[in-house]
Amino acid sequence: VTYHGPGQIVGYPLLDLRQLPYKQDLHWYLRMVEEVVIETLKAYDIEGCRDDDNTGVWVGDDKVAAVGVSSSRWITTHGFAINVSPDLSYFDTSVIIPCGIEGKGVTSISRILQERGENEQVRLLDVANTALRSFEKVFGVATTEGGALR
Repeated sequence: VTYHGPGQIVGYPLLDLRQLPYKQDLHWYLRMVEEVVIETLKAYDIEGCRDDDNTGVWVGDDKVAAVGVSSSRWITTHGFAINVSPDLSYFDTSVIIPCGIEGKGVTSISRILQERGENEQVRLLDVANTALRSFEKVFGVATTEGGALR
């Protein structure tokens, strides 16, 4: 089951992987999207990492961002969902197995910061702009005039 809802930043880049600076390689695209999330988390002093067996970005054994890849004729149609401050009860494993992965948890940027004793609220718009800048850096492109969402 994939859940997208309030408290998440969902990014579905539409890219033509046949055009430079991209590559016609879905594995490459998947790893680049994961890198966008890892770079975004660094802005909050959170160390995200890849899992050898599962897609997405993880903090310990907890998934902080889901990543999905789909394309048709090398045009991408899926991307990522970063858990910023969602109601994590929606990921209750007695109801669903998030992303079909058993034995792992789900977390969010807000939860990680709270566990560190930082009680400042993280704004979705701030994380979205950070993700946009990370996307530009990782993919080597400019996405918007002025580089910010409003």
